[in-house]
Amino acid sequence: VGGYSAVQKQKIADYKADAYAFSSKVLSVGTEMEDIGNDIKASWRQYVNSSRNTYYYGTYVYSADTAVSAAQKHMASEISAVKAMDSTISSLYTSLLKLPSNNHELVEIKAAVKEVYDAYQEMYDWLIG
Repeated sequence: VGGYSAVQKQKIADYKADAYAFSSKVLSVGTEMEDIGNDIKASWRQYVNSSRNTYYYGTYVYSADTAVSAAQKHMASEISAVKAMDSTISSLYTSLLKLPSNNHELVEIKAAVKEVYDAYQEMYDWLIG
């Protein structure tokens, strides 16, 4: 990154490292949310395909709402883990909105970070929020 001081080069390197950490955390939490969503879908499907009321992991399921509740109960520790990581992800995201320079590469990274965060937030709101 020609023409930049050592301090500025370090800030750029730190920004890139933070963007990588952010992406890694979102990917990890996204995988957890996918598992939660799949469990909710399985519980709901079991209820819908059942000709009568059913049990899902020990919870009596008699409606679509109770099917979702049963899956949420079954995945409670995973949901707690996702909630715990949300503040870290949000904090990293907020810090990544402040660019250390208007370097073209960093502007592109920031745009990608925003896109990833928006997709993450939509999934989080739907499953957890």
